[in-house]
Amino acid sequence: LNQYIIADFTFNNACFNSPVYFTDSSVIGTGMGILSWNWDFGDNTYSNIQNPVHYYSSAGNYQVRLIVNGIGGVSDTIVKTVSIFNNPVADFDNSGVCLGVAKTFTDLSTVVNGNIIGWDWNFGNGNSANGLNHSIIYNSLGNFNVQLVVTSDNGCIDTIIKTVKVNPLPAISF
Repeated sequence: LNQYIIADFTFNNACFNSPVYFTDSSVIGTGMGILSWNWDFGDNTYSNIQNPVHYYSSAGNYQVRLIVNGIGGVSDTIVKTVSIFNNPVADFDNSGVCLGVAKTFTDLSTVVNGNIIGWDWNFGNGNSANGLNHSIIYNSLGNFNVQLVVTSDNGCIDTIIKTVKVNPLPAISF
């Protein structure tokens, strides 16, 4: 028998509130078998299944430890760092506008420890655009639900929908 175990695993870094998929990729010698997997996710939570899925309760870096135990008392340990990224917070100015007057939508989105690199706008009137800030002219009165989807440089996404009111032009009289 060639009795050895080399502990290893793969994982995905993730955005807050997204799953982290851990996949055991340990190597064993000929005629060996793995008896147990002991995971320490670095946040005082644990698992003993081979390929666990874990959600972290806050953004940050976590030291994840896997101990693999095999037949004959052979074992190995590996530690890797998992990064959980903050989600951006989408926001924009939704002040009203008058009919036929250009309304500039200004992005007010933020993200901790990263940058926002993508903006997808839907102006609620059949028009949409990509990019930081945009001007649009509404040609009918009413309330329009404007949606902004922002993406951070870590691939994290947030969406917000706000209502913009299109008012009639003021009447001028002498």
